[in-house]
Amino acid sequence: MLRTALHRKIYIALLCLLAVSMNLSVFLANLSWFLLLVNWVVEGGWRQKFSAFGSRHLLQAFLVMWGLLLVSIIWSADSICALHELRCALPLLVVPLVVLTSPPLAARERWIVVCLYVLAVLVVSLIAMVRYVAMPGLPYRQLVPFVSHIRFSLNVCLVVCIVMHKLLTALRHVTRRTLFLTASMALFVLWGLLFLYVQRSYTAAVALLVVLVVEVYMFRWRIEDRRLRNIVCWGVVAGIAAVVGMVVYYGVEYYYQDNRLAASPLPEYTLRGNPYTHQPKGCVENGAPVSNYLCTEELKSQWHRYSSMSLYDTTATGYTVYPTLVRYLNSKGLTKDSAGLTGLTQQDIRYVEQGIANCVYVEQSPRRMVYQWLFEWEQYRVYGKLVGSSMGERIALWINGLGVWAGSPLIGVGIGDVASESHLRLEATKSQLAGTQKHIHNQYITFLAAVGLVGIVLMAFFFGRVRIRRCTERAPLVVAYIVIVLVSFVSEDTLDTLAGILFCTVPIVFFYERQ
Repeated sequence: MLRTALHRKIYIALLCLLAVSMNLSVFLANLSWFLLLVNWVVEGGWRQKFSAFGSRHLLQAFLVMWGLLLVSIIWSADSICALHELRCALPLLVVPLVVLTSPPLAARERWIVVCLYVLAVLVVSLIAMVRYVAMPGLPYRQLVPFVSHIRFSLNVCLVVCIVMHKLLTALRHVTRRTLFLTASMALFVLWGLLFLYVQRSYTAAVALLVVLVVEVYMFRWRIEDRRLRNIVCWGVVAGIAAVVGMVVYYGVEYYYQDNRLAASPLPEYTLRGNPYTHQPKGCVENGAPVSNYLCTEELKSQWHRYSSMSLYDTTATGYTVYPTLVRYLNSKGLTKDSAGLTGLTQQDIRYVEQGIANCVYVEQSPRRMVYQWLFEWEQYRVYGKLVGSSMGERIALWINGLGVWAGSPLIGVGIGDVASESHLRLEATKSQLAGTQKHIHNQYITFLAAVGLVGIVLMAFFFGRVRIRRCTERAPLVVAYIVIVLVSFVSEDTLDTLAGILFCTVPIVFFYERQ
């Protein structure tokens, strides 16, 4: 009995360490799940553990998923790579196996693990914001120093949902004693949303919007009046659609709104008498073609007076100063010559040196996101350029991944060959992304390419058997978590990294309860 109690305490301590380290330290996270497995093996109690295999549908689903990846080694040409991928995916098997065959946490134990997880996410977000303020020009992808910014944003999403759930519960019975805690939770939710906005977490933003719609739809039955229920459901959907539509509409309207650089006829010479080059049919940004009113000679001769950086030095974004300067001048409505340079402030010069290519990009507004997407579209429309276009690259990679799957539609190419086959096909089709070593960026297509249609159907069947009990208090959180995971699979290979695997497994601890 004492031995069992000791293993239980070790189990809870390791869960706490895993919940904290999954966003703070890859080493500690790996150590935590490995020690969880060791403790689980040494603990014994195999009769109870084996009985869980027949009653835990979620456990069966994870075992089938990992088993399919394991079996796919048989038809993988690169067995060494396949074994490496399986080793990296071990937490996908170990964490659900240990958690779902162990007794669920008591309410107090669960509360401790959840609080530590929330606090760890808060600490990492604070560190990222300090870096944002203290290191101007730091790319938003590098704000979080420990894990991928996209994987971390998913954790922020879940934390926002957890705290919001607690906040809504607390608002039902607010007292003087709970007022401070309630206000703190409200501030925490606002902080999380602000962080996602600063980090430009578009995947997280879409996930939260989908969570809102799904939650309203699934729990509409709590409203007894049928007419009111329909009004609430359609009102939420219409409100979200209206806000998104307005942002997109006005963003496009202002992006293509003519400014003075689009005037006609175009002058042939600068104020100093040097010839301009114009390309009226080039990329449009901020209402004017970027290549109009361009005099490279004057930019080369005058730029050194404003900055210690050369026009050919590389900025923090990976691009040289010259194209960044040209685009920035264009966004300000200035000519790309010596006269245009005189219209820049010292702050503008610093923005250019940091790699900021558009004055709108320094704004903390949704317009910045729309402008970035539209410029990527313009690059593709005029030059057919995909490299550097986040959405364009993803679409090309998805199509390429489907092409890999089409080569072996039933059983796939095997877990060890997905990456190599994808890269080979990029080269064979002479894609612009050939040689970039980019992944498919879609977990569904990656699974489809690895285990084929048969594997996907089996996964869908076993995960589809898992039931969510609506009557439980945590049901809304379970739904929110599932939605966040499924949405992330659309634009990311979420399970390609340890942080992504842990996000898809560790929160099971928060929701796991007795059947």
